[in-house]
Amino acid sequence: MSIKNHLLVFFFVLLSTCALGAQNVLILGGGVGGITAANALARAQIPVVVIEGEESLFSHASNVENWPGIISISGSKLLEDMKKQAIENGVIFVKERVKDVDFSKTSSFVVTTESLKKDNKKNEWIASHCIIAMGRNIGHLDIKGANKYIGRGVYNCAACDGLIFKGKNVAILGSGDSAISQAEYLSKIAKKVFIISNTSTFNVKDKIKMENILNLSNVEVFYNTRVKEAIGSNEKLQTLILQKEERSFSLQVDGLFHTLNLYPNTAIFKDKIKLDKDGFIIVDDMQKTSVNGIYAVGDITEELCKQALVAAAAGTKAAFYIQKEYKEVSLAKVLQYKIAIGKPILLEFYATWCTSCKKVEPFMQDALVKMHSIEIVKINIDQEEEVAKAFNITAIPTAIFFDKGIVVKKAQGFIEVIDLLSEIGNNY
Repeated sequence: MSIKNHLLVFFFVLLSTCALGAQNVLILGGGVGGITAANALARAQIPVVVIEGEESLFSHASNVENWPGIISISGSKLLEDMKKQAIENGVIFVKERVKDVDFSKTSSFVVTTESLKKDNKKNEWIASHCIIAMGRNIGHLDIKGANKYIGRGVYNCAACDGLIFKGKNVAILGSGDSAISQAEYLSKIAKKVFIISNTSTFNVKDKIKMENILNLSNVEVFYNTRVKEAIGSNEKLQTLILQKEERSFSLQVDGLFHTLNLYPNTAIFKDKIKLDKDGFIIVDDMQKTSVNGIYAVGDITEELCKQALVAAAAGTKAAFYIQKEYKEVSLAKVLQYKIAIGKPILLEFYATWCTSCKKVEPFMQDALVKMHSIEIVKINIDQEEEVAKAFNITAIPTAIFFDKGIVVKKAQGFIEVIDLLSEIGNNY
């Protein structure tokens, strides 16, 4: 972990030590739902850290065309843009994976993480609230060559990536409700839809819907058939090698959609929060889990509609209800948190009865207008004695300029403060 990250961890733990418990939020997972929640919380001035974990499944989406205001964007680019916005608002991102959780103590939840690097170094985080947004994962597809083409012809979400295959040939692997739903969607887009089932029948709830889909002119089914191998060229899928009984044959396709080997990343939450029979986290209308203070959003929940927009809405909802529950953190700790983030920040300490402070005021107002890249915080020492004590203020006016988490310069008295403002104005 870098020196800066050590400093961020230190201040995050510092925020956890107030008398009322850990006053911060941990978000487990760096996908759409998690980043949306983090951004909303940070804008509400609530300290928040995102444990990113492994790469989000959404990052494999090559063409997202249902995101409001954007005609077309890849999943990885959308996540990149969302992360940049969140960082701008003060969110801390940590590239670690969640190894264990302890939700036994209310408002003092413990999350143990492990570095993604080979050193496997562990950290322990404490939080008053936690949002689980770790999504689903793709197990290893038991098809020779298929894993090579994930995101380049092999997908699991027709609604996300189906439009890529307009007028092309696609195959769907499966024999359940999800396979029929994917076929229904793709039949309106693709030239030809092949459903490959390793059984002789479909196991679906809506038999009428199934019959209607299977009777479409551009839908064809291969029963008792399995995919042996996926072959491509120039990093794109081109051919599937199928086997039915003793016979092997090739099928030319541009894409393969599967509903197999997708599972929620909830193994570490077993017996700690309530899960449904398939391992998804059970939440209420406010995204709350069975443990007070623990929320869950996105594909890891029992939500049937596994869509990025739904995950974003759930993240926003969770952040909203956490804000309502959140106990106010002292200004001193918030400032220490902001300094730790590393952005340039200028603290001005003053009092209404201070003559020199009144002389500084017009210069400070001018700085507020001109210094857009610097956050300026004015602190009345009579109203914020704790803050003045935390920053060892012995005289006023005092101005302290921080950048990259360290004190750049401290100025006391009218002349020094004005000189500091001038120096900052010339360099930032």
